[in-house]
Amino acid sequence: LVVLRAGGNRLEAPPDLCHAPMLRELHLNENRLTASPALAWHPHLTTLNLQDNHIPTLSSLSGCPRLRELNVSFNRLTDLHALLATLVGITSLASLQVSDNPCTSGRETTAMLLTRLPWLAELNHDAIDRESARKGALQSLGTAPLAATALLRAQLVANRPMLGAVRSGASVGAV
Repeated sequence: LVVLRAGGNRLEAPPDLCHAPMLRELHLNENRLTASPALAWHPHLTTLNLQDNHIPTLSSLSGCPRLRELNVSFNRLTDLHALLATLVGITSLASLQVSDNPCTSGRETTAMLLTRLPWLAELNHDAIDRESARKGALQSLGTAPLAATALLRAQLVANRPMLGAVRSGASVGAV
């Protein structure tokens, strides 16, 4: 099984996918799911569509190292920090759709997502302009201490290779 499209089927529980390790695309959109599927080891999964369900929290996606597209729009996600904790290690993620969730209605949400997930190329169907994102994050520093912390952390992570070169005595241009 490589592609599973089970959207619009009124599913209330996610299917058991432990015997589908070759799965590349999983579409469970427009159902009645109250939990996200358990994806303990799906190394080939690149697309996960859970749009328009009743999911309050996202299960771990650490078993999906190649995940590039995630759509969890129109769910019941309430904790932005829990969502970020789930997504922060998935550096392959290029496209994220999280609109219309209780946790994504705040003004600082976009800045927070972009600073914690600097590798994103698209957020809520909008291409990301890195310079505008950086300026927006900087403007929110005075009103959002958590966004400030996230921005600083993202900048440290982005500069980690350069910092390692400086510590080892290598010239920055040689990195």
